[in-house]
Amino acid sequence: MQRLTAAQRSDIVRAAKEWLGTPYHHHARVKHAGADCAMFPLAVYQECDVLPRDYKPPQYSVQWHLHRSEELYLKELENFVVEIDTPPQPADFIVFRFGRTYSHGAIVVEWPIVIHSYIPHGVLLSDALRDGDLLGRDRKCFELRPLASMEMASRSSTGSLLAIAN
Repeated sequence: MQRLTAAQRSDIVRAAKEWLGTPYHHHARVKHAGADCAMFPLAVYQECDVLPRDYKPPQYSVQWHLHRSEELYLKELENFVVEIDTPPQPADFIVFRFGRTYSHGAIVVEWPIVIHSYIPHGVLLSDALRDGDLLGRDRKCFELRPLASMEMASRSSTGSLLAIAN
């Protein structure tokens, strides 16, 4: 697997910080206007050309994680990440368990500092090991597979380059 370079990691953290202060808005991804905890990281990773720009996640309810046990978020992530069991690095992706499932995404700035969009605060920096809303929550850590790596995997498994998001 190809890994994120130091320059890519730095670019992702820089881009994520540009969203600080963006209000929370369900299923939105407009810098300084509104974003939620799924769409904010997606927009950052797409802006930095780490995830396909044409990828669009499925629709989801603001409270889906409270009423369902199916790991919808983790299932959607499978195509783009590799789970890691080492301390996360800048630009890695963390998913916290809220409600019944892993449903709250954040980008690592410098572990344990993460940047995420949270009701009612919007996009903010938090200490994942000390801040009340994240403190003690189960979490999974992931490293993004760069776009080039996903394209190579798609070619080798099918013989041609298919739409990566399918």
